[in-house]
Amino acid sequence: MPPKSNYFKCVLCSKCTKPKERATVNKDITKYLRRKFLIEAKDGDIICNKCRHIFRKEKDHKVLPCVKTSKSSSQTPATFSPPSVSLKIPSTSKSHAYCCICKKPGPKLIVISPDVRTATYVDNSILIPSGNRCCPNHICDGHLNDDALCRIKTTDESFVNRTYLLEIMNKMRKKIRESTSRRLNFDDSNLSEPDYITMTGLSKINFSEVCSTLSKYLKNTPARTITTTVAIFLCKLKSGMSNRFLSTIFCVSKSIVRRAFNSVGQAFYVRICSS
Repeated sequence: MPPKSNYFKCVLCSKCTKPKERATVNKDITKYLRRKFLIEAKDGDIICNKCRHIFRKEKDHKVLPCVKTSKSSSQTPATFSPPSVSLKIPSTSKSHAYCCICKKPGPKLIVISPDVRTATYVDNSILIPSGNRCCPNHICDGHLNDDALCRIKTTDESFVNRTYLLEIMNKMRKKIRESTSRRLNFDDSNLSEPDYITMTGLSKINFSEVCSTLSKYLKNTPARTITTTVAIFLCKLKSGMSNRFLSTIFCVSKSIVRRAFNSVGQAFYVRICSS
């Protein structure tokens, strides 16, 4: 009776492989599996030829071809990004085909906006690669909700290039300028519970519920967000302050305060009538 062949499963696709259809993972493949699929390969793990071919194809695609240039063209600065560098910052896996939080595939996923990715890095020190998609219910008021932050899986390090670094630095600069230019900022979650009750008469949770309920009838504008619009309305009801005083503490014009008050009042009216 001939000896029975030993079959080993591929660490990536779990396919049983024959001796001629497999290879042992090396250092480069281990880094690739960790960065791309959040798989921690061990010494002696097996990868099939098909998965290894995918790795080689992506590796060869990232290598820039060497092209001879003239002396004049060599003086022109390059416009492409340099190779990725490794940073000790947690990061999600890069994927466009499935949700980067719950790993759910489907056509109803949305691309995570740069503002949400910047807010996630600033608030939670987690980098989300550009182009990643997630389920719509993971995002609330321009931030990942608590459930999404609990379910998200990250690696210990990130691989970023020059383009991504410039993008996130510009976004952080814009966010800092906006936060310093606004005297009273309800978009900042660092406001305490007594501050919410004093200014709006609602707790932080109840205030978020009101904003979530009225988000169907209001929209973000360059001058004010939905959160700021609702805060202006509630502050005026709670304190009876004039539009001039509210425009000073929110750092907006009186016309913006007036439009915000009218917009929220109309949203409440539509919400009550529709129910």
